[in-house]
Amino acid sequence: MDALIALRAANDFDWRDVESVEIGLPQTGVNIIGEPQADKRAPANYVDGQFSMPFVAAVALRDGAMDWDSYARHLGDADTMALCARISTINDPLAEAQYPTNMSGVARVKTGSKSFEHLVVVPKGEPANFMSAAEFRFKFDALVAPYLSESRRTELSARLAALEEESDIGALLALTRPDAAAAQLRIAQVAQGGDD
Repeated sequence: MDALIALRAANDFDWRDVESVEIGLPQTGVNIIGEPQADKRAPANYVDGQFSMPFVAAVALRDGAMDWDSYARHLGDADTMALCARISTINDPLAEAQYPTNMSGVARVKTGSKSFEHLVVVPKGEPANFMSAAEFRFKFDALVAPYLSESRRTELSARLAALEEESDIGALLALTRPDAAAAQLRIAQVAQGGDD
């Protein structure tokens, strides 16, 4: 996903122009998220999607990111599933050479007129390539926004970041309970058919 997001950001191509995508991983990765190819290209539920390289790759190519709500938006989406069908996962010597130290990956994207390739040796989130504060906050917000208002998210985030100074864990945990404002907004979004 990191490689695809980087390729998408650095190059001017539209996901609709993608003819094929090859994701090269160590064999261990292929075993988990790449095989059997037919099943991985047609995830039926959230768990299938989480363990499908073609699915997460298709979302990364379409959206340039992925969050929890990506599953609801893309599972069963005809365009996403058509893109999944053009994505293959293979054992790649570049990625295999980094294993087991790193779960590296290389993405190769072909469009009608160009080819793009990007290798990620240390994936985002590993200690040697940890998320920036902004990336961490984006992920936090994406996961908790359906349940907490912006003010509650900001307060909870700040207090979690200074957890070693926290003297009242009960009060901190109380901030994690869904609030009415966020719940009403989420109900309205679902009723309208999405999160846009």
